[in-house]
Amino acid sequence: MLVAFVLLPCLLKKNYVSILMNALKSKYVYTIFCFQFSLILTGALYSILTQTYDFSYVKIFFAQILHIFIGVLLISYFRYTKVVEIGDIENYVIYAYVIQSVIELIASMFPPVADVIIKINRSDFAEKVEGVRGLALSGAVGWSLSLTYGLVFIIYAKHYLMNRIKWSYLLILLVLFVGNFFAGRTGFIGLIFALMLFILANRNSVWSRISMVVKLSFLIVMICGIIYVAVPTYVDYMLERVFPFTFEPIYNYLDGKGFTTTSTDILDDMWNINVSMETLLKGTGYFTGIDGSYYMHIDVGILRNLLYWGLFGYSLVICYQFYIIYPILRNHIKFDRNYVYAIFFLLYLFVTEYKAMVLGSNKAIISITFLLGYFYYLRNMEYKRVCLK
Repeated sequence: MLVAFVLLPCLLKKNYVSILMNALKSKYVYTIFCFQFSLILTGALYSILTQTYDFSYVKIFFAQILHIFIGVLLISYFRYTKVVEIGDIENYVIYAYVIQSVIELIASMFPPVADVIIKINRSDFAEKVEGVRGLALSGAVGWSLSLTYGLVFIIYAKHYLMNRIKWSYLLILLVLFVGNFFAGRTGFIGLIFALMLFILANRNSVWSRISMVVKLSFLIVMICGIIYVAVPTYVDYMLERVFPFTFEPIYNYLDGKGFTTTSTDILDDMWNINVSMETLLKGTGYFTGIDGSYYMHIDVGILRNLLYWGLFGYSLVICYQFYIIYPILRNHIKFDRNYVYAIFFLLYLFVTEYKAMVLGSNKAIISITFLLGYFYYLRNMEYKRVCLK
């Protein structure tokens, strides 16, 4: 909404309006809107036919129509200012999370700053984990922030580590890594995918990869040493409050409790539900329970979709999300190193769907995948025009 307000003066510029209209009429954007209206219609009809009249899921896609339109305003502005390279867009996404991480670090060092940020984002996570989460100046300080940190790790690996490795790249990685401490553990799943991408699709020599590990280790030791000497109380804060939350599975494993966390225990309970296969195939028409919480108190993305509108509705959601990121996959039609990036990008979304709502519904994921997808779409169209010539 803030972006839309800031870009309103651009609507007075003829060139910008022309670019905006072309974007809205493009096959990519037009099809996304068609998907959204199809999902709204399907969800509304299903809720009526099952007589549940639960339209809470449908509201998500109504909001997304506005969300995507604002996204089109943004990408039109990028094109209006001549920023059309996908590399620039990937940089913007990465820098956004670097800034987010810096904000978290500053807030964690200075409690008065943290108090202001928590009030702005109205975070309820701060109380749950003693002020560790909720320190980001973001509208999605919980699951969505951690989820997209994981996606950014994958984008980072593709954008920075495929070729030459620099000290500045390693510093960016370190800032993102520490920033994810205050967002949640889901981001580390994306980090694992990023490391796999680095191993499988890297163009550097083995020596360069070993050198990266050595440089990164040296950078960590050097920064930790400076912090320990300059701000010893901050080291205590990290060891006593942040690390037990961030590395909870490791702490539990060392304590003999197994490689588990509180959230994974809750997740296991959600998966152990007593419903028939017929219910999962057909759905119930309920997305939200009578008490206003998730239906059956389940927020697992796979189960929530199946319990609401069964296999057909869920398949439509998957197709919708797949279409948004399809230009990224189509850009690498041959099985080369970049294709591995596109596959990992998609796999990460499906893996995290095992935990909560991701595919087609998470606004933070939709924001990033749409932004990248549109500029990959432009690149594909340009490549097609060149080939036709």
